[in-house]
Amino acid sequence: MRILIYRTFIASTILCQSIAMVCASSNLGSAETPPAQQVAPSAADDADADSAQMALTDKQVQNLLAAQKTISSIVEKIPEDQTDAPNPQIQAALDKTAKRYGFKDYGEYDDVANNVTFILEGFDREKKTFVGHDAIVKKQMDAISADDKLSPKEKRTQLRDLKETLRTIEPVKYPDNITLVAKYYDKLSEIFDDEQ
Repeated sequence: MRILIYRTFIASTILCQSIAMVCASSNLGSAETPPAQQVAPSAADDADADSAQMALTDKQVQNLLAAQKTISSIVEKIPEDQTDAPNPQIQAALDKTAKRYGFKDYGEYDDVANNVTFILEGFDREKKTFVGHDAIVKKQMDAISADDKLSPKEKRTQLRDLKETLRTIEPVKYPDNITLVAKYYDKLSEIFDDEQ
């Protein structure tokens, strides 16, 4: 189960970058990243992030940065059919690696990674500042509204989904996490760029 959560973490980081590209792009209808292909965080993603929100420490983020590459290399070797019920040897390797980097186990590593990702999803990529999850979704809505390449039906559907997302966004429970993630923003972004 922890493997599935980690893969969700990776997908979430890619999603974060897609949303941030909307904020950073001056040509919102560019062929490279058309708004029609961009997806806002779902209500389930926000609920999952909220249910596991925790106060992060500087040491946890440093440990995450140190451990990520090694843990990612283990996760990449997991066959698709084992994501829900990972091989006990793989789970043991993940736990051992997480412990080596200062975590209690892989579960703690995963919780820290999910919290960092949740905060990063609210950052404006260009400004490297936290603008909030709602601001990111609103900018994406503006981009979709302005995109002449989308049919009216596609616009209505995407805007309806984004409005629902906007209604379900959970607030950040630990504002100090924003400051902490901002401190390591460049290093964390580099990790997520590598994951793409």
